[in-house]
Amino acid sequence: MPFHIPLAIGLLGADGGDLPLDTSGTRQVVLQVTEAEQTFNFSGLLEKPLPSLLRGFSAPVKVRYGYSTEQLLFLMRNDADEFNRWDAGQRLAFMALEQLQQAYRREETLKLQPQLVEAYRSVLQNRDLDPALVAKMLALPSEQTLAEEAEKIDAEAIIAARRFARAALAEALKGDLLACYQRLHTDKPYSPEAADIAERSLKNACLAYLCVTEEDDALALAQVQFDSAANMTDSAAALSALVNHGDTASADAALESFYQRWQQDTQVVELWFGLQSSSAKRGTLENVRALMQHPAFELKNPNKVRAVIGGFANRNFTQFHRVDGSGFKFVAEQTIALDKLNPQIAARLVLPITRWKKYGGDLGEKMKTALQSVMDSGKLSADLYEVVSKSLV
Repeated sequence: MPFHIPLAIGLLGADGGDLPLDTSGTRQVVLQVTEAEQTFNFSGLLEKPLPSLLRGFSAPVKVRYGYSTEQLLFLMRNDADEFNRWDAGQRLAFMALEQLQQAYRREETLKLQPQLVEAYRSVLQNRDLDPALVAKMLALPSEQTLAEEAEKIDAEAIIAARRFARAALAEALKGDLLACYQRLHTDKPYSPEAADIAERSLKNACLAYLCVTEEDDALALAQVQFDSAANMTDSAAALSALVNHGDTASADAALESFYQRWQQDTQVVELWFGLQSSSAKRGTLENVRALMQHPAFELKNPNKVRAVIGGFANRNFTQFHRVDGSGFKFVAEQTIALDKLNPQIAARLVLPITRWKKYGGDLGEKMKTALQSVMDSGKLSADLYEVVSKSLV
């Protein structure tokens, strides 16, 4: 039986504005989709429109519509609905990253579409947009998201494609990113107001991109921001940039300074753990094991487990998918240990290696072997047994 889906839509004209949908001038309507197939008619349109679908994320569904690259660029630049503007950018990025993955597998030279670069530039230069929206639009889909959308996961290609795209955007937009960062990096006092939060979000998104270049000037900006930050948000953003792109000595010093400043705040310490365990550069398996020996880490504390072990397994796509399979083996070991302390956490922690069927070749087999080691470890809790046994079928 079909679900009832409220589908908010608008129709864009050639000038980028919303076209009237009826004689009253209504420019947005919520269609009540209740059947497997349904037709909705609009009359009086003087030009062929471009549909803007699922405005405001009016229903928790995914809409599959055959937009062309040009149409997505148009929506990204013009749609009055902020959610759809962001969604158009994400779709464009998905398409570009898929093309890069294909090129990588064919061992071709990787190239980023100039149209995508210019679309990001136009968003970055548009001061009429909410800075929080711009920050979200600049973010490429994560490796985890790309993997979830793939029929068969090629971890190596995903990592290479996203790393290249991010570096290419950082280099091409360097001047615009720096100008935006300098405009928003002011000495005004910290404020928790929404407008100030939005500006900090965009400023720190620009800093993160600038530091992808790993140029001395960009890393110096991060160091200055870290040293002078009057709030935790700016301090953590600068720390993230140094951890992911700076040299080891600078990262070590910043991590120690941050911990000493915020060690009394449990949530900030969890963030500190997560920054390290989820970093492709910092969060190697050896470093993650070292974090588990830190005085602030407790295996019996679910939040600390999520920050360190979960951060590695769920957010550190590069290190978790090491070709030797050591990342999978590590998660299996920790799952077995945790099952005796907290079966619910163990059942969630094991999930990344239950997806072994989506991986082709050797990586999938190594993931399956790690999962089988959990099953063979002895008597499992009901929670963990259910997840593992179903995954191995």
